[in-house]
Amino acid sequence: MLAALLSFAACEPKKQLSPWGDRSTPPLGLFVERPDLARHLVAIDAESRAEGLTPRNAYVATGRDGTAFEIRTFERRDKLGRTTYATRVASRWGVVLAVGPLDEDDPRTIATRFVESLPADGGASMQLPTDLNADGFPDVVLASDDGRMAVFTLAPRGAIEIRIDLHGGFRELRMLRAGYALWTHASDAAEPSTERIAPKYERIATFDAGAFVETSAAAQTWHEERARALTEAPENESVVGALDRKLERAFHRALATSKADARERILDELETQNPSDEALRKVWESALDNLATEIETRRAKDRKKSR
Repeated sequence: MLAALLSFAACEPKKQLSPWGDRSTPPLGLFVERPDLARHLVAIDAESRAEGLTPRNAYVATGRDGTAFEIRTFERRDKLGRTTYATRVASRWGVVLAVGPLDEDDPRTIATRFVESLPADGGASMQLPTDLNADGFPDVVLASDDGRMAVFTLAPRGAIEIRIDLHGGFRELRMLRAGYALWTHASDAAEPSTERIAPKYERIATFDAGAFVETSAAAQTWHEERARALTEAPENESVVGALDRKLERAFHRALATSKADARERILDELETQNPSDEALRKVWESALDNLATEIETRRAKDRKKSR
């Protein structure tokens, strides 16, 4: 009898133990994300303390869907005594952006310092972050030690760096009918003994097809308008002032077109307008060479765009 009972017990199937209790499958709630901005900020604070970072400022921005982003900035000294920066951005879904601090052997061209504001039209100042590419989400601008700037667009679950194709990088913002534009300028300051030719070559890049580019239709329209504004000579314009204006107008006309032969004709026109003063003529010729170099960067961009 005992043998029969033992035999029966051995044949009885063993009960499987489930990590989910009496359920054979996990509950759906285990796979549901739990938004918690406070928890992610605690994680940022813990990581920053472990990295020896000193907290500086905090900023809040909101996306079109109501997602709140908290931006926190930090500093620390590296072993060489240089100030290094770090920027962290969190949403309720996680840490969406984390850059810096740089180590001693990292290139100083990496943008890690949060930019609070940028110069804008008419001497105004644009507070950041703001929506630069009109996608409904805030954009963060970071700067490197050598002055280069990068733009990151924030999203609920991540951040993407926006490509910027603008010769010389950007320094300021401009507001156009088409939206924000990144702006920069280069000055050609050749100096003879008594006169100075110093045109200011302004460039902009507008958001087009996922990037800020200076070959966009909006940028070309802006250059056309700038060229028209420089057509008429102001009252009591000096000789040098007239030369500056002619160079700047030619520059804007050249960047307003994508046709290489049209740009060549613009340069040819200027070569027939040499000043009569011999000393000034030498500076003018140098300025024409510099202008041709500035315009050549546009030709390279057109070739790249056509590929």
